[in-house]
Amino acid sequence: GVTVNGEVVTATEGVYTFVAATEDQNVVDFVIAVTTEKKDVTVTYTAPNATVNGLADSYKYGDTVNFEVMADEGYNVTGVTANGEVVTATEGTYTFIANEMANAIVVTTEKKDVIVTVNETNATVTLDEEAYKWGDEVTVSVELEEGYEIKTATVNGEAFVFTDGKYTFATAGEKYEIVVIAEKKNASVSVTAPNATVNFDKDAYKYGDTVNFTVTAATGYNVTGVTVNGEVVTATEGVYTF
Repeated sequence: GVTVNGEVVTATEGVYTFVAATEDQNVVDFVIAVTTEKKDVTVTYTAPNATVNGLADSYKYGDTVNFEVMADEGYNVTGVTANGEVVTATEGTYTFIANEMANAIVVTTEKKDVIVTVNETNATVTLDEEAYKWGDEVTVSVELEEGYEIKTATVNGEAFVFTDGKYTFATAGEKYEIVVIAEKKNASVSVTAPNATVNFDKDAYKYGDTVNFTVTAATGYNVTGVTVNGEVVTATEGVYTF
């Protein structure tokens, strides 16, 4: 406000005017009083995938603005600017001086990196990409040597099943460990031996194992031939092997 000797005066086109008193009014001193206040300023923000907290409802020109930034799940804050100038946080709080009529905070973010590791036994496990970001899908492929089958397959300890040699999951964390363990398939050995007894060296076999067995003919019979899967085998010191 502007006053002259306590009386409010207003400006016309930016010019304040008053009439000086005459001498017979005994007024020769004039006091012009001007009062001021800081202008109101605006503080706005743009923060995709993040939240800005701690801003006041209103600010005056020259005020100190303090605020905090919290990234959404799966994101990191990569930069913060105020009026185009980079600001850094001290103990989690960003600070700048509101020296513009319109003050703009801009927060930039990016998705977090996701680390995917593979631990494989008797299997070849491959991933569809070399690197992943939070929320990406990961496709796991497995190749097995002949005679092997999956014993266990887990992601962070949770079991999963391959379909046509592939498994896909969506990331929602920063670290994933894929563990795939394959083992030899069980091999079935069946016997057809009329008038004879067949004895094996073990109760069970795996793919690729060596099978040893003996054949004892029943009383009154001779063994005339032994085949395994249609192929003739002969005994060495009474033991057949395949």
